[in-house]
Amino acid sequence: SIYERAFQRCSLVKSIELPDTLTNIGDYAFLSCYGLESITLPDSLKTIGTCAFSGCVSLAAINVPGSVESIPYSFCSSTSTNLAVVEVTLNEGTKSIGDYAFARCYDLEVIRLPATLESIGENAFLYCHALSVVDYNGDKDDWEKIDVKDGNDALLNVMPFGKIGSIEYNIDKETGAMTIEGSGAIDTVPWSGYTSNITSVSISNGVSSIPFKAFAGATNL
Repeated sequence: SIYERAFQRCSLVKSIELPDTLTNIGDYAFLSCYGLESITLPDSLKTIGTCAFSGCVSLAAINVPGSVESIPYSFCSSTSTNLAVVEVTLNEGTKSIGDYAFARCYDLEVIRLPATLESIGENAFLYCHALSVVDYNGDKDDWEKIDVKDGNDALLNVMPFGKIGSIEYNIDKETGAMTIEGSGAIDTVPWSGYTSNITSVSISNGVSSIPFKAFAGATNL
C-alpha cells in the first residue's frame, strides 16, 4: 500500500513507477504533486483513495486498470486554472465514478469509459468544458442503464449519441453510420468530436434545420 498523504506536495517528482504488487493507494497520496507528469498504475491495484491525484496539474494522461472498481471522490480534480489532465482511460471492470472525480479538469479532452460502468457521481465532470470525445465501450442501450447523477452536462453534451429536444442522434461505433431522427431544428453540434468517424448520415424528414458546418471535418463521408 501507499499510505495516506505519502507524497503530498512532492512538487519535484516528475515520474513514478509503481510495483505490480501494489493493491492500494491511500487518500491524498499524490495530492498537489505539481510536477508529476506520468505514472503507471499496475493491474494489481484494487483501491484508490479520495483526492489521490487531485491538483496534479502536470499529469496529462492517466490510465486506470479495470481492477479498480470504483473511481473515488475528487480523484484527479483540478484545484486551479492551470493545465490539468487531458486524457483519461478507465478500463473494463471499473463500475463507478465518484462525485467530483474529474471536476475542474479544464483541459480534459478525451475520456474512455468501459461497458462495465454502472454509475457516475454528482458533478463528476463539472467544468470539463474542453471535453469533446467520450469513447464509450458499450452501446446506447448499455448507456441508458447507467445511473448518471446531476452536474454532468459537460459529459452528456458530447456523447456520440443522445437527444436534442425531440431529436435523437446516434453514430454507430462500428460502421460510422449516423442517424438523426425526430422533428424540429437542431441548434447545437454535440457530435463535433466524432465527425472524422462519420461515414454516412441519414436525416429524417421531420428535421427542419441543422447548424452551419455541422459535419465539418467529416472527411469519410
